[in-house]
Amino acid sequence: MRSEILSQEKNKTVIHVEIDAEEFEREDANAVRELSKSAIIKGFRKGHIPRRVLEMVVGKKAIHTEALETLVPKTVDTLIEEYELVLLERPQISFTQVDEGKPLVMDMTFEVRPEVTLVDPKDLVVEKPVFTFTDEDIDKAVEGFRKEHASLVPIEGRCARESDTVKVHYSAVLAGEEVPFTEEDAHIHLHSPELRHEIRSALLGAEAGTDVAVTIHMEDDYKDERFAGKDVTYRFNVLEIQEERLPELDADHISEWTQGKAASLEELRALLGDRMAKEMEYRSAEAVKNDAFAKFVEAASVELLPETLVSREEESLREKEKEYLEQQLSTTLEAFLEQSGQSPEAYEMELHERAEKNVRNSLILEAYADKAEIEVGNDDVEREMRLLAFRGRVPLKKVYELYGKNQQALAALVHNVRMQKALAHLASCVTVKEIPAGGDETRAESEQPAEDSAAE
Repeated sequence: MRSEILSQEKNKTVIHVEIDAEEFEREDANAVRELSKSAIIKGFRKGHIPRRVLEMVVGKKAIHTEALETLVPKTVDTLIEEYELVLLERPQISFTQVDEGKPLVMDMTFEVRPEVTLVDPKDLVVEKPVFTFTDEDIDKAVEGFRKEHASLVPIEGRCARESDTVKVHYSAVLAGEEVPFTEEDAHIHLHSPELRHEIRSALLGAEAGTDVAVTIHMEDDYKDERFAGKDVTYRFNVLEIQEERLPELDADHISEWTQGKAASLEELRALLGDRMAKEMEYRSAEAVKNDAFAKFVEAASVELLPETLVSREEESLREKEKEYLEQQLSTTLEAFLEQSGQSPEAYEMELHERAEKNVRNSLILEAYADKAEIEVGNDDVEREMRLLAFRGRVPLKKVYELYGKNQQALAALVHNVRMQKALAHLASCVTVKEIPAGGDETRAESEQPAEDSAAE
């Protein structure tokens, strides 16, 4: 095989390739044997069909195509190794000669990763917030633990208080209309900070068996576009006043709620304290990774952002946002932009900027993964699949089946795991300076390599 670079423009490299006629003929002969095994031609046994007969039935083009399906991937792999190419996607191929008895001639256009200039992560200093907690924080955690296992008890003979939960049957009606848009039962927690103050004020002081109504003018950008910018009347029939009853922290309850990990108040405090310490250490480690990545990509440079990747990322972001708006807010992207006062042109410009940033960051992290020789093993993939099964609350077998049938999804999973490992490796190489969490400007005097910190 002979090859030469015809052109290198931006991030595209065009390589001219000629494959000897003898090699092309060998692959052609292999293709004939393979087609002969699967073809059904009356009067001939499978695997024993003469080439002349096969050409008459399937055509020379089909034979050449079969040969190329084997020969071209091997050629691409050879060129990638020979010219040290880092591809963004498989090449485009233009055949200029595919004739029997002659060399196979083609031009391959490779879209390659642009040159990325990285900095030494050891030169970066990132901040690690150090979180602390007190006995008072553990007291609050214990109280929160009790609230998690609290029960609601019906109360008779008094009005609703702000600490109560009110069971209601309610309807929501647009002002001036008779037919309600919604009508259902609900438990309304009067102490919830998310509850609209108009509804809280209307239900405070209500008794079981009474009816309460309140009209609210909804915001123009209210998530349910049926009500946005309109007056909505809520009519409540108070069914029950419920009071939160906190349980006793006895040994039996504590053991049941902690699945045997604690059996006394002292052990519960120790367990909650350990959970708080682990959560704070995790937050510190995440802060280190985020700060390290932010400073690393800021200091790096990318020669040219490939238009193909940017366009693909734009489309991906757009589709995700459309799906979110339709599923979570029951609206379209066009309606959302109109309600928010953002022009389609401004949105597309902002989307393009986000796509460019994502592509740039991804190229930098991929280049770092290559330089650090980050590899993904079977154990890494297994761990990620187990995590996906746990988060999705689905059997692990189903996760295996899903990725076993979808090679593209499996490749994306492996890539994601590799990027996670690259980010962790990056965080382990920077220099970490500990600072008190919570905005305190006082800095710890000591510095230490990140491999001695929680980032590892």
